[in-house]
Amino acid sequence: MSGPAVNPRVSQFIPPRPRVVAARHIFAIVASQFNPSYVQGLVDHATRDLQTPLAKVALHRVPGAFEIPIVVRELAQQKKADVILALGEGGAPSSARCI
Repeated sequence: MSGPAVNPRVSQFIPPRPRVVAARHIFAIVASQFNPSYVQGLVDHATRDLQTPLAKVALHRVPGAFEIPIVVRELAQQKKADVILALGEGGAPSSARCI
């Protein structure tokens, strides 16, 4: 036998994510300080993925998961960001929610 069977309908090539940003965007990350070994990894990856020449990333730290929705609501009401990411560790090894 010559090796594992390959499904001809499944692509073997995964294209890179597009990095085209036509306008300036402000991203807000609201992250808990609780359980930093998980949350900091989420913050690092999100910040790295969002960095473009026209993007501004603002990080807002809160003590725990309880405070995340409060700060997210305030940022949304004040229209301080185009996109708000809520990052915290709650129940699962890691969790992230984009609002």
